[in-house]
Amino acid sequence: MCNCTTSAQQYDYPPGTGPGDEPFIEQVEAEDQKLRDQGIGGNWWGTSVAQRVRKLKIEKELRENIDTLPKDHWAHEFAGVYYEGDGLGTNITISVAPNAGVTYTWYGCMGLYDAAHGEIVETFDDGVRVKLITDSKVGDDGMDYMTGRLTFLRWGDKRYLLPENEMTQLMNDLNNRKSYFFFPERDMRDRLDVESISLLNRTQPVGLPQLSDRWNAMLIRTPIKLTVIGVDGVYMKPFGDDSAHVGCQLALNKGSADGMFVGMEFNVKTDSGEFPVTVTETNDHSCRAEIAWYVLDPNPAFVPPEKGQQIIVPGVDPARLEAR
Repeated sequence: MCNCTTSAQQYDYPPGTGPGDEPFIEQVEAEDQKLRDQGIGGNWWGTSVAQRVRKLKIEKELRENIDTLPKDHWAHEFAGVYYEGDGLGTNITISVAPNAGVTYTWYGCMGLYDAAHGEIVETFDDGVRVKLITDSKVGDDGMDYMTGRLTFLRWGDKRYLLPENEMTQLMNDLNNRKSYFFFPERDMRDRLDVESISLLNRTQPVGLPQLSDRWNAMLIRTPIKLTVIGVDGVYMKPFGDDSAHVGCQLALNKGSADGMFVGMEFNVKTDSGEFPVTVTETNDHSCRAEIAWYVLDPNPAFVPPEKGQQIIVPGVDPARLEAR
C-alpha cells in the first residue's frame, strides 16, 4: 500500500508513477483490495501499477477531455480503445489518448501474454510515435506485436490502429486477396466500448483503406509473375517427438522496382504441399526470400520449389479496387 500523505516528497510512489498520479494509484489499490476481500488475490490483470495508472488516466481523458480539443485534432477521430480478438487466445487491446498516452495488453487462455505503455512523443498525418515501455510484469517474454510507431487507418466507416508489423500484414492480406481482416478496431459510437467489435459482432470493411504514399506503394494492382532462379539452404530439423521445422532460401527474379518489398508474403506449391514465402532482401530487379515452416510430422518429406518454377502473387482483388 502507498504511504499516502499530503506531501509529494513523502508519498511512496510505485515505479513509473509520480506527482499527480495519487488518485489513480489509490484507485488501483482499491481495485486490488476488493479482489483480496473476495478471496481472488490482488492484481488479477497482471500488469504493473504504472501501466494500470496510465490506463485509468487514458479512460478519464477519453470521457472528459476529447470534446474540448480543437475541431481538427486527430483525437476526435482516433482517440479511444481498440480491440482485436477471438475471446480465447487472442485478446489485444490498445488504448490511446493525446495527453495520457498509450497502453497495450495481450491476454490469452493462460493470462497476460504481453503488455506495454508510454507517452506520445510525435504525431504524423497518419499516426503517432510512442516512447514505448515494455511492462515490467512481462519483461522480454512478450509477443513481439507492439511497436512505437502506430498508424491510424480509415477504412470506410471503420477506424483501426495498427502497429508497424500489422501494417505490413495488412498489405500482405490485401495482396493475397484475403477476405477477413483481423486488426485493432474501435467502436465509432463509444470510445471506451469494445463489445460491438468483438469477433461475433464484427463486420468486414469493403473497398480499400486510405493509405499514405509509403503503404500505398506496397499495394499490388496487377499480379506479379515470379520465377525461382535459385534454391539453397534446404533443411529439415526434427522438433520434439512429433513435429519438425522445414525450409529453404529462394532467389527470385523480381525486386523493389517490380513491386517486391521486405516482409512481403505469398504462397508457393511444391510436391510436398503449399508453403508461405517471406521476402527477406530486395534489389532493384531481384530478391531473396525464405520458407520457414512447422509441420506435425517428425520426418516430413519436404520438397522445396524447383529452379525455374513460376509463382504468382495475385495482388489486390479487382472488386476492392473498383469499390474504392
